[in-house]
Amino acid sequence: MLTSETKRRIDACRDVLVGKLPQPSNQVELITLALIYKFMDDLDEESVAMKGKRSFFTGELAKYRWRNLLPQTVSAEERVTLFSEGVEALGHAKKAAHLPGLFRDIFRNAFLKFRDGRILTMFLTEVNGFAYSHSEELGNAFEYLLQCTGAQGENLGAQLQNVLQSGLTAGSQVAERVQKRVSTLV
Repeated sequence: MLTSETKRRIDACRDVLVGKLPQPSNQVELITLALIYKFMDDLDEESVAMKGKRSFFTGELAKYRWRNLLPQTVSAEERVTLFSEGVEALGHAKKAAHLPGLFRDIFRNAFLKFRDGRILTMFLTEVNGFAYSHSEELGNAFEYLLQCTGAQGENLGAQLQNVLQSGLTAGSQVAERVQKRVSTLV
């Protein structure tokens, strides 16, 4: 079930982006990329906390970890560069060769469509407030994002369908609802 906090955060992200990305499909695309980007780093953090290893942000990708984007010691311009390069690197066949193909596919040809450090900082700060105690919460966020795009979500729908099929939200009722919704868009 979509919580009011998740809905508020997604709406706040869209409000921050609307001046730079007026098309809802562009807003939803960037929100989706940021949520998955953060989710990957959250999984790495969870693994390290349980005495495991990082599996996403390793090697050449280590400098692009989500947590490296947010310190106040990073200027807004540096943040734009780090995030932009990180999004592009996650889709790069060689730099991200260790990632499952699904994640490389999601980020392939993705890029930041604006260069305003102040707006990006506000956006990333809002996304940073998302917490996933269960992957169902991520599924709820995606479902709401699809509702926001309506018919404009065709490409996003295909990407989200791949994420859901990868098992990130497998077995949950939300995954079934989102998959039904996605299939109507693709």
